[in-house]
Amino acid sequence: MQNCRYSKSPSIPLFQTSVVNDPAQATATLNILSAQKLQRVLTVSNIGRPLEKEVAYQVRFSLTTPTGTLIGPQNLIVKRNFAYDEANALGDSEQAAVLYAAMQHEMAQLILFRIEAINRHAAGIGSH
Repeated sequence: MQNCRYSKSPSIPLFQTSVVNDPAQATATLNILSAQKLQRVLTVSNIGRPLEKEVAYQVRFSLTTPTGTLIGPQNLIVKRNFAYDEANALGDSEQAAVLYAAMQHEMAQLILFRIEAINRHAAGIGSH
């Protein structure tokens, strides 16, 4: 499990959130409970060779404060498909690596959006 502690006032926009090393300074802790890279074959040729693959990145996380839980354990998954070429296996593994990097970035954004939604709700912004 990885933890990311941050300090933030509900009235401060998310981009002004700071990561802190001292847990006493943290107003919340983002707990990455698990992160997995997944891959599966989507389609095969008439002779059983893979034609299309799916790669996925799945994260289970929670957000806690010293007084309780803001976001209970949640699973998020991001998926991408790509055409598989058996003759270019190295190129396909490089393509999968690029897709995983993009999905990790997207996952970080999805988690931040959820944290911002909690902050907005706590501050009463957009609740009318």
